[in-house]
Amino acid sequence: MPQNLNDQIISEYQTLVEPYAARGRRDIANNGLAHLIATYGAQNVRNALAGHVASYEALGH
Repeated sequence: MPQNLNDQIISEYQTLVEPYAARGRRDIANNGLAHLIATYGAQNVRNALAGHVASYEALGH
């Protein structure tokens, strides 16, 4: 997956999903995730999030 697509998915994830999941608003977070999957495809979203988590873990979080 091109890095710019990965960055786009993560950027939208941070806007559409993270803030709502952090506040316990799973319904809205799920809608945001569904939008990402519909827009970019499940595999692209999965790959982007896996890379994001790996980077986060590599930083010791």
